[in-house]
Amino acid sequence: MDATSSRRLAALGGHLVSASAVSEGGGAVVNEQMAGLGLNDTAATGSGVQQELQRLLEHDSFEERRRMKELMKSELFIPRYAVPLAEERELALQRLRVLCHSGNFRIEDFRVDPMRIFAAHECAAFADPSMATKMTVQFNLFGGTILKLGTQRHHDLLLRGITSLDDIGCFALTELGYGNNAVEMETTATFDAATDEFIIHTPTPLAQKYWITNSAIHAHWAVVFAQLLIGGTNHGIHGFLVPIRDKQDLRPCPGVRIEDMGHKMGCNGVDNGKLWFDRVRVPRSALLDAFSQVERDGSFRSVGSLEVLQALFVVREGRLLGQLVAAMKEGRSGPQASPAALLLRRVFDIWMRQQSDTVQHTAAAFAEREVLEACCRALAARSLSPALRALLEPVVRLYALHRLEQDLAWFLTEGLVPLASGTAVGEAARALCRQLAPHYRTLLDSFGIPDHLVAAPIAGDWAAYNEADNQGELLGQVW
Repeated sequence: MDATSSRRLAALGGHLVSASAVSEGGGAVVNEQMAGLGLNDTAATGSGVQQELQRLLEHDSFEERRRMKELMKSELFIPRYAVPLAEERELALQRLRVLCHSGNFRIEDFRVDPMRIFAAHECAAFADPSMATKMTVQFNLFGGTILKLGTQRHHDLLLRGITSLDDIGCFALTELGYGNNAVEMETTATFDAATDEFIIHTPTPLAQKYWITNSAIHAHWAVVFAQLLIGGTNHGIHGFLVPIRDKQDLRPCPGVRIEDMGHKMGCNGVDNGKLWFDRVRVPRSALLDAFSQVERDGSFRSVGSLEVLQALFVVREGRLLGQLVAAMKEGRSGPQASPAALLLRRVFDIWMRQQSDTVQHTAAAFAEREVLEACCRALAARSLSPALRALLEPVVRLYALHRLEQDLAWFLTEGLVPLASGTAVGEAARALCRQLAPHYRTLLDSFGIPDHLVAAPIAGDWAAYNEADNQGELLGQVW
């Protein structure tokens, strides 16, 4: 049995026994405990415990969250559905602009107080998923890359504008032919020593930057990832800051071709696009050079050899992912002096083509264990009140049982859960649902989503909402 599976089993094992007891009548004991704490009275759970649980769930940045939720009472944040594509995109941009100008977060918070930005993301998602997606690209992908890979000249140029949304950016990594597989990407950045410039170029249709958020209509800048070529030598993928639009009239810059990807199944406030670069010249300072530098004479310096780092990463992956060890060893077989690039290609082939299902299963198992352990740490905290602990403990067990039930076939076929115990999992989960049902309002209210951000007419005056032809929109005094 691999190490990941062992950790997962250890984390879940105790919960199976406890939940089975619930299905056999043990739930009465827990219900008595909850009753003794006043938790069978829904009114009792609607104030102090709800507020304590909300604070636990929100975790941080409480005042910033409150202010952002208040901002979203504005008419601008009322959901709109039957609107043209251009209007939906403009709504997402204007909503994001309001949050960016609120003073509740800034791009530098990633270094000094990252929880403020994470809180802003959560609040944005309450109101508009398209706005939240644009925010993620502006701050995390574009802004975060400038902050991490850029140096002072890049920070002086853009950080203030990233926070204010005066400089809108996109993250040009994925390519039509290769997704985010950086090893295969074709976009090039060739250093021209005569002019002290890089030439950004899209050599084939498969190299076009594809599905790039913010690029279709709003972005002024792109962080473009390209193969760095100097004097015929490929130094691997690096990031370059490339202007793609004039900030005044929003026309594409010379040599930049932008195609709008149009209407999607959802999140149509997000303007996804395709980017082509026809020998676009940018100054040498466009290289995001925190870890790699190109001098005026074309000499290249980097923190560590790329070949050595690639080999180290291969070894790390092989050792940490227990269930994939055998496959990794197979990929590393062959001549001892195999070039690092060939070694990496073999591992990539196994990782993406032969063992893709195992990789995804392992990732899900890791995430579920992390969530469960975080919940258990919260339950063990001394600051937790007895009333909240009595309410939260069955919620955590319900989560563990639900995830176990979803993957029950694997646990049974691996012989890790006896058949008799496996058949009890479903009923144990349902018993916990019945036990928690009287407290649903407390649990829901603890997420701290204000009424004005619950975009569902059925949550308001349903009868009054349907007295007039509203065309499905959330408008008028009823809302």
